[in-house]
Amino acid sequence: LYAAQQQIPETLPRNPGDVTVPEGWRWQRVVAMGDRISTHGETFGADADFLAIFPLRGGRLLLWVNHEFPPSDFSADGRFARILGRVPTPDDMLACMGASVVVLVPDDQGGYRLDPDAPEAWRLSGLSPATQVTGPAREVLGETVRGTLSNCGGGLTPWGTVFTCEEN
Repeated sequence: LYAAQQQIPETLPRNPGDVTVPEGWRWQRVVAMGDRISTHGETFGADADFLAIFPLRGGRLLLWVNHEFPPSDFSADGRFARILGRVPTPDDMLACMGASVVVLVPDDQGGYRLDPDAPEAWRLSGLSPATQVTGPAREVLGETVRGTLSNCGGGLTPWGTVFTCEEN
C-alpha cells in the first residue's frame, strides 16, 4: 500500500542527510558501503538504488541492492579513501558498482542485522567473472560478458527473481 492509503503522515527531513520517519516509526541501518557481506570477503557497494526483499526461512530476509555510482570523492583524503584505508584505484570504482545480495536476520530489538556469514550472500560488480551468453543475445553481445555497472532500476518477477538494469 502507498503511504497515503495507510494514512502515514508526510515527514520532511529537517537537515540534508537526515533520516526522518513518522512518529511511532523507527529506522535502522543494517548495512553500509564497505561492510563485509559474505564469507568470500566481498563488501557492500556504493550509492544504493533499487532494492528488493525476499523472505527466507526462520524470519531471515534476502536483500538485493543495486549500486549505481561510485562515491563522488575519489581524492586521496576523501571518504572513499578512509573507508578503503588507502587511495582508491579505477578497479575500486568498478568494484563498488553493480549489486549486493545480503542476508538479514532478526535481532534482539525487533529489527534486523546483517549476517555476513550467510551462504546466500554475494556481490556482482564491474569486476565479476565473465559469464557465458546464450540465446539470441549471443549474436549481439558475443560469447561472454563481464560484470555489470551503474545498476539503477530493477523489478521483481512473479516467480521470485530480480530484473536489474544498467543505466547510461
